[in-house]
Amino acid sequence: MLSKKLIVAASVLAIGAMASTATAQRPEEPKKANKVSATLVRSYDACEIGSVNDTTGGALALSACAPSVPADTTCSLEAVKSSAKVDIKEKKGALEGSLKVTKIIGCEGEELCAEVDARVTTDNCTSGDPEGCTVWETLTELNGLSANGFASGICCTIDSKGNCKAKIGLNEALGSAVIVAGDNTSVTIGRVTLARTGGGNFLVSGLLSR
Repeated sequence: MLSKKLIVAASVLAIGAMASTATAQRPEEPKKANKVSATLVRSYDACEIGSVNDTTGGALALSACAPSVPADTTCSLEAVKSSAKVDIKEKKGALEGSLKVTKIIGCEGEELCAEVDARVTTDNCTSGDPEGCTVWETLTELNGLSANGFASGICCTIDSKGNCKAKIGLNEALGSAVIVAGDNTSVTIGRVTLARTGGGNFLVSGLLSR
C-alpha cells in the first residue's frame, strides 16, 4: 500500500498539472515591435536545377543559371538615382503601410501594389482559446489568397517622373479590421513583393551589395 506521503505528493503534482493547463497562455511578446521597413531590389526568376549552366566566382562556387531573367521585363530603374522602400507600422491598434519608389523607367501610368507574405497570430479567436490562434497559412502567403488582396492593399500609380508613392491604412485598404487594438495580434512579416498590376513581380524585399 502506498504511504500517505506518496499519496499527498502525487495529489499535489496532479493539482499542479491541472492548474498549469488551466492557466496556459500565449508566450509573452516584446514590449514594443511596431514597425517593419524593407528596401526593395529587382525580382528575378528562380534558377531551376535543370537549367544550371554556370557558377558564381569566389572561394565558394555556387551553381547558377545564366543569363539572369528579371521577373518583370517591362519596368526598369534608373541606375544611379532610383530607390525603393516599403514601411508597415502599427499605430493605436491599426496597421499603416507606405510605399515609395523613385526613378522607374518604362511603366509610367501603371499601378504597383505591395504584397506581404505574413503569418498572423491573435488572441481574438472564436474558440476563446487562451493560447490564441494562428491564421490558416494559405490566407497570408504570397502564393495563396494574398494575390486577391488579403495581404496587400498598398498601391500607387507611377507618375510622369517615374515616381510611385502611397500611404494608406491597411484596415481601410482591405475593407476590414484585420488588426484591432487589444487583440494582442502578432504579424510575422516575410517576403514583401511589389508587382505591376497585370504583370510580373517587379521588386522584392532585399538588399544590394555593390
